Amino acid sequence: MVCHRWKLIFALQTFLVFGAAGYKIDQSCAQEGIENDVRNAMTSAFEMVDSALARLTASPLQQTTVDVLGKLFAGPGQDPRTAVTARTVDVFAQIRDNYRNEVPVDQPVGEDDLIIFCNRDHYQLIDKNKDIWLDKANDVFFHSKEAMCGNSMKDKLFLAETSNPLRETDRKYKLGKDAISTLIGKTVVNLSGKAPFGFVQIDAFALLDKVLLHEMTHGRSAYVTRDENGEVEDEGLIGAKTSRGWLGLGLLKATTYGWSKCASLAKRDDRLGGINAADNNADTLALFGSICKVMDDRNSPRTVDDKGRIIPLA
Repeated sequence: MVCHRWKLIFALQTFLVFGAAGYKIDQSCAQEGIENDVRNAMTSAFEMVDSALARLTASPLQQTTVDVLGKLFAGPGQDPRTAVTARTVDVFAQIRDNYRNEVPVDQPVGEDDLIIFCNRDHYQLIDKNKDIWLDKANDVFFHSKEAMCGNSMKDKLFLAETSNPLRETDRKYKLGKDAISTLIGKTVVNLSGKAPFGFVQIDAFALLDKVLLHEMTHGRSAYVTRDENGEVEDEGLIGAKTSRGWLGLGLLKATTYGWSKCASLAKRDDRLGGINAADNNADTLALFGSICKVMDDRNSPRTVDDKGRIIPLA
């Protein structure tokens, strides 16, 4: 059932270097023997983006797209055809335009580019009591326990951890204002049987590429919000917050991640466009992208039913 285990670091860099645009696969991935697997997963993630954009911008919308919009985005009583927001389209378009190209390993990256690491060698523990770590790749300090995606650095399966920069006034640390570092783990699942840990099929499908897409939605080039004066307030989707916790976070806990939570988010929280809305939730967009790609499979077009099961496309 379990074929392989992945340990990746996905980082938004703050290097003040321009000219490159996209993502870089760090040499650590070649050292771990999974460089091609990571590259293939990124290619698949962008295929998800392409499928999502094509379906969201079609006129009229295909009924199969409307059905999925109704499951993941539309609020109670809302016509799913009205559930396509500018934010959703913009996030997918910005990921396509800003992250798609691979930067050769010997070239510098820009401040908005992505680097994928395959081990933790560039993490250095600075202060155990305060849980302060240094990302030596970009000289950014962060708390490993204050994760946007994931639980802690000790998790092993289905791990996706995004640590926000350390925002403290302690002057002995050099702080990165907008940097994000993410630890990603992945287990390949054989879908011939029941998905493990209580996950439904779509949660266990194409895990690495879906997780990479999920993490790209957090990127500063994926989405920007501004205040009334036009000043940047935040960059990247943070993720929708509910009374039961953050969606798309503790990936080892079926109660806080995956299809069921994303499907219920639209039905009980903010209307689309709000802070806690489905179109501000990274995993909702990642799930939508993965389903769009499945629906566009020429050899075996499929979709997802109300319970997250992958079924033939009628």
